[in-house]
Amino acid sequence: MVNDTADSTVAEEIHLARSGRTRSRVLEALKAAANPLSGEELGEAIGVSRVAVWKAIQALTRFGYRIDSAHGGYRLVESPKDALYPWEFSEYPGTIRRWDETDSTMNRAREAALEGARSGTVVLAERQSAGRGTKARTWESPAGGLFFTVITRPTTHVTEIHREVLRMQCALAESLASRAASRAGVLWPNDVAVRSGAESPWEKAAGVLAEYLVTGSSVEYLALGVGVNTGTRPSIPGAASVSASRADILRDALAPSRESPGELVKRWNALCPLVGKPVDYSLAPGAETASAEGARTGVFLGTDYRGFARIADTDGEERSFPPGMISLLNKGRKP
Repeated sequence: MVNDTADSTVAEEIHLARSGRTRSRVLEALKAAANPLSGEELGEAIGVSRVAVWKAIQALTRFGYRIDSAHGGYRLVESPKDALYPWEFSEYPGTIRRWDETDSTMNRAREAALEGARSGTVVLAERQSAGRGTKARTWESPAGGLFFTVITRPTTHVTEIHREVLRMQCALAESLASRAASRAGVLWPNDVAVRSGAESPWEKAAGVLAEYLVTGSSVEYLALGVGVNTGTRPSIPGAASVSASRADILRDALAPSRESPGELVKRWNALCPLVGKPVDYSLAPGAETASAEGARTGVFLGTDYRGFARIADTDGEERSFPPGMISLLNKGRKP
């Protein structure tokens, strides 16, 4: 089910979902057709009236699709470049809610989740005026970036919720490696980084933010916020921008993953360039420089099945740290 707004009543949302499905089916038919299709042919093919087809064509035209209505039928001439409209993702079984601009997709996702949004609901925006990062930081959201939040209702125990961050990191890193022809990797706890060459530093191209509501040990909902720098490069040090289709990255990120926790950990560890290498870390939350007081040195061993960092100290003792307990200094961006 797809819809193109979240500022609606339940009845309006049902109507928008239906209209979104009609647009999606009309668009699919036009893309697949070798010759122009009449309104009657389109209606019969997708099971709607000619009036519904006409309304869908008018709506698609308003959203920037060039559709020629000459020669006895409709013909798709051109689609908006890298469009993120819900009807472009007809293969996705969940609801997609899109904004031209909002303060943060995480805020809209929280509202939707508390109102009972179904698992799999996606909130996305072309622009964010107050994007959110970890530790109350701002996520810079320059033009052309990909900004979305996925709402799920997992049955995972709260102590294992970070595993879902790992899953999203893997999907993003693999997508960037394929779509942007980049060397891409994952960095603990929530970054996705790229590098231009074997001697170049790792630079942050994407991040994942988790927010969840817990009752006892049960997770009522999980919101995974994602920002991918596919547009203008952010101004913050150590950031990178990649050249890739936002729509393709979104499809990759939303593709189902049914691997076991053990398989996921192996996948993540294989994508992390820090595994087996010395790292500096601090028990001071938020510390990010190598001069941070109390800095320690160890060997990063990857994550465990919960998504906790495993570090072997200089004395050989292995310790596990949940997200938020330590900071990896420089986040592995040194060559």
